[in-house]
Amino acid sequence: MHYSRTYCLIIFAFFYSYARGQDTINSNTVEKRSYDLYMAKNWHALEEYGRVAIEHGIDYYYLRMRLGMAYYEGHNYLKAEDNFRKALTFNSGDANAMEYIYYCMIFTGRYEEARFYSKSFNEAVKEEVKVNTLPCIDAITLESGVEISDSNKSFGNLYYAQLGLEHYIGNRLSLFHAFKYSTQVSYIVALPNAKDSTAPKKNYSQLMEYEYYLKATIPFANKWVVSPAVHWLGVESNDTSIHPPLPPPPHPPKGYRPIPGSKYDSTFFSNYWVASVSAEKRMSCFHLLFTLTLAHVDSNTSVQEQLSLDYSPFGNRNLILGIGILPHTQNGFSSNYMAVNPYLQIRPAKNLTISASYLANQGFNVIQYDGYSVDNIHDLTTSVWSATAEYQFAPVFSFYATYQLINEENTNKNFTYNYTLLAAGIKILPK
Repeated sequence: MHYSRTYCLIIFAFFYSYARGQDTINSNTVEKRSYDLYMAKNWHALEEYGRVAIEHGIDYYYLRMRLGMAYYEGHNYLKAEDNFRKALTFNSGDANAMEYIYYCMIFTGRYEEARFYSKSFNEAVKEEVKVNTLPCIDAITLESGVEISDSNKSFGNLYYAQLGLEHYIGNRLSLFHAFKYSTQVSYIVALPNAKDSTAPKKNYSQLMEYEYYLKATIPFANKWVVSPAVHWLGVESNDTSIHPPLPPPPHPPKGYRPIPGSKYDSTFFSNYWVASVSAEKRMSCFHLLFTLTLAHVDSNTSVQEQLSLDYSPFGNRNLILGIGILPHTQNGFSSNYMAVNPYLQIRPAKNLTISASYLANQGFNVIQYDGYSVDNIHDLTTSVWSATAEYQFAPVFSFYATYQLINEENTNKNFTYNYTLLAAGIKILPK
């Protein structure tokens, strides 16, 4: 009898708990509880409760809007966007959801996508977010830097200056232009040659590079972005050979006139090009990028692919962790190599962004950032340590500085050397 009573109590407790659970998670209780948490601005509890409700098959417009607001207020803009988009599946064309999606894109740095998305707004929402008054010029960049060589007997320092312009054509197409000029002097000092006293004792070459880079960014539906780019490089080489005066004979005759030294100058100009196209896709907190690059540089034709994946654990730009894999081949797939590029970005303060990366490479030089970064043309860049800090000190101005340690390998003389890059720039951000 005692065991029967205990068994009945257990069965009763089970069905009571089950009934309570069913009573707790149903459309009425979810509506009331999620509304109460929303009104109390208990965002973390609302996130957890909404997740449990969706797991129990309860999903509707107001729940998704409240969840979107909870993540939005917690600065997890990527998850907020996912929920606002889901809300639109229940109430297509909802102005509130669309406006929040727009700001989620803005706060995660996806400005081209935001502009494209704003084309679907009605006039009231366009007026609210001031889409019609957005400037056509997004940024003007002035940058200058020096690459300091640790092998001054062979390579002088490289100096460069760059002007950049990013602007929009309508609310769909973004164009970035970069004009760059750099100059460097390299030296070749010949060893004494007892057999040939006429051999040049010193050669030096001044290299001047003229570059133009153009990239288009075109957003598409479903968080796809395609970016074609072209890069032209014109390299002018002014070479000088210095021949010292010939030594006099052992017993010069009367009236002998020494033969003076000589100097020979020559100039060469080469054209190189790079073409690139990338496709990127945002999947909640993950960002996937694939790039195909073709290049004709220094008499070599190369094909390069890049596959990058980064992750934003907090759903914003406060922390981004990523890695890029760059297989590359040259001259008709006669040689195949691989480069690896891990990187991270942090925002320790609202107006301060710090990024760091490392590139490990072999074979021949890789071209990064949609054909934008073309490393040392003649020598092999084996690794690059890089760090950049950017601070926005005013609504229309930001300042950035970059440090790089660039390790090189001379392909002709089989010695290694490095450059230390120090660069700084200012961005003008029209409002």
